[in-house]
Amino acid sequence: MSSEPAPGVERFALLSTWRHLPPAAIAFGVLAAIALEGNGRWVCAGGALVIAALWFIGRAARPTLVIDDGGYRVEERGTERLRVAFADVKRARAVPAEQAMYVDCGDPARNLLLPPRRGFGFRFDRQTALYVRLAQSLSDKIEIVEKL
Repeated sequence: MSSEPAPGVERFALLSTWRHLPPAAIAFGVLAAIALEGNGRWVCAGGALVIAALWFIGRAARPTLVIDDGGYRVEERGTERLRVAFADVKRARAVPAEQAMYVDCGDPARNLLLPPRRGFGFRFDRQTALYVRLAQSLSDKIEIVEKL
């Protein structure tokens, strides 16, 4: 069995706006370990190692939005958490300038938000491609608005 995605299936990881902080903290810890002597060196090296391990675990556990021809689903660690068929979507509100969209399927727990560039603590990897894919799939249900 191949691990390649099926044709028409795209994956978009959920990204935190703080995603650049762990690599910076790891680099700082390594540089501090190099510069310091004695116990300080071991404390900084250990701290960098712990941050690196937690960062790796967090990246492996982050949710992924999967879009296929029939709809979207959210997966965590390879387990499907929810699925919404495009036929179940009631409406979508989109802001093209921000590549932002709110997809309403009638169940708030299963609705989807592609946030604007600013003001939210998350975005999706390759959000422009995600926006285009959803806009194509939901073209008959989209209402263009100034802001969400």
